[in-house]
Amino acid sequence: MDAAKIRQMVKVSNKRDELQMKGIKPESLLTKENLEKWILEDKMTFSKIATDMVGCDPIIVSRYAKSFNLSSPITKKQQYMIAKKLGRA
Repeated sequence: MDAAKIRQMVKVSNKRDELQMKGIKPESLLTKENLEKWILEDKMTFSKIATDMVGCDPIIVSRYAKSFNLSSPITKKQQYMIAKKLGRA
């Protein structure tokens, strides 16, 4: 496991612990309103939301976002760049 992954896991764990000490279940913050704000207005990635806002795995953030039909503009741009590189755009 690389150093970046380990740092991310530590940040997620610390945020989760912080929220649980306040009596907040991390997943309860993954509402449509919060995700719209963080993704569309604040332009945060799923990883950033996971580490800084809710203290859960980025995959969980992604699943909640997709359940609300939200996708990150950053992710869309990355997908476009990959498709362009592969000659599909």
